[in-house]
Amino acid sequence: MRSLIFIVALFLPWTGQAEPLPDADYAALARAVIDQVTIPAYAEHARATERLAPAIDRHCMGTAPADDDAVRAAFGEAMDAWQRAWPFTFGPVMHGAFSPDGAFLYTSENRFEDGAGVIGVWEAARGWRRAGEWPSHGVGPHEIRMSGQGTMLAVANGGIRTHPDTGRAKLNLDTMAPSLAIVDTADGRLVRSASLGPRLHRLSIRHLDTDRDGRIVAAMQHQGARTDPVPLVAFERGGWLAPAPAPAGMIRRMRGYAGSVSFDGSGDYAAASHPQAGIVSLWAVRSARLLAVAALDDVCGVAPGAGAGSFIATGADGRIASIDARTGKSTILARSDGSHWDNHLLALRA
Repeated sequence: MRSLIFIVALFLPWTGQAEPLPDADYAALARAVIDQVTIPAYAEHARATERLAPAIDRHCMGTAPADDDAVRAAFGEAMDAWQRAWPFTFGPVMHGAFSPDGAFLYTSENRFEDGAGVIGVWEAARGWRRAGEWPSHGVGPHEIRMSGQGTMLAVANGGIRTHPDTGRAKLNLDTMAPSLAIVDTADGRLVRSASLGPRLHRLSIRHLDTDRDGRIVAAMQHQGARTDPVPLVAFERGGWLAPAPAPAGMIRRMRGYAGSVSFDGSGDYAAASHPQAGIVSLWAVRSARLLAVAALDDVCGVAPGAGAGSFIATGADGRIASIDARTGKSTILARSDGSHWDNHLLALRA
């Protein structure tokens, strides 16, 4: 069985038993995003900047307080419009997952007005128009994956609240409450939720993976000192999250950051990337035991390889490596000079 590895830029389709979507459906989805989100957002930004220009002219020519207030208001309006158009927050979609039959796309989003996390529901039969939305049952949802044979969504609620008015500033570090939510795809209801508890409330649950048996592995990013000896990988066990232990020196080496996480094809092993440390940590799933680490500069993307315990990883310098979870041995498969891999990989089997 061949493994086709490629970068996922915006959406992460579920790779279960469903047939892939026809190219025409992907084209319809792209057109719907462009027509309904991107073009209107940039048009709104253009109108806002047109209003800003004369306000700046009046401000530069006059000294009345009203001129100051007008230019501040116009500038704020233009910046709000730009934040909505800016690709990093457009939608503002973070990750996505397709239903097994390809009929729906689910996207993780933030509702900036009240800070609530949202799952957007987009329907293929309606030209990828928005069919509705559900709560993510947390704040700051990031990666989402299909689970439970396609009947549930696993949602990584990172717990971090942001707002376009403050750029990428994190507004609730003292009160953040990350969680892993399991959501029923029939109606969006919360099936169960798990957290790491108050002591580890600054561990933002950002990425996750699911296997064919419904098990979940999560990767975290610490919103504190990089040298704090906090776990960065956890496994869901019957509705609660079990942090995976590792020697304190190794955890400090990871610098408080896990970029991506993946099961292997057998479900017996997991890998997490730590780009700031340039390593991939390799774990035995049943025991949650650290088996080995593999070095790869600026590594972030990880995906299952061809056999049990095998992973593919990519570094930002264009290298692609095969990694054996049982030994930590890595083999460079290819290198593309001048190219830079993105943060995530997805394995398709054909």
